[in-house]
Amino acid sequence: MSKKELSFKGRVEPARAVNFLNDLVAGLNSGGFYLQNGDDYIGLKPNQHLLMEVEASQKKGKDKITIELSWDREDIQTEDMKLRITSAPPQSMEKKETEKIEDTVKDG
Repeated sequence: MSKKELSFKGRVEPARAVNFLNDLVAGLNSGGFYLQNGDDYIGLKPNQHLLMEVEASQKKGKDKITIELSWDREDIQTEDMKLRITSAPPQSMEKKETEKIEDTVKDG
């Protein structure tokens, strides 16, 4: 099988990113999906166990989260996942750091 790739990089409003991510979730739940950009497309069919990599960083003037999902064509068992996403700060976070994040969120 030849290698197929499709990529996109550009600025979008948060609502468009949310719609895209919701479509991705729906595709994962249904067992497969297509990605299309113009006339180019690729069909993907995840198996039961995904390899998920998540990285988050803050640098001067820029926040970033990278989420990568991949899978082998043959099924491989999963590991326990302790990673969570919450809209409230974790209980163990120090008050000073919590205030810093809340100020950043308020300022937009």
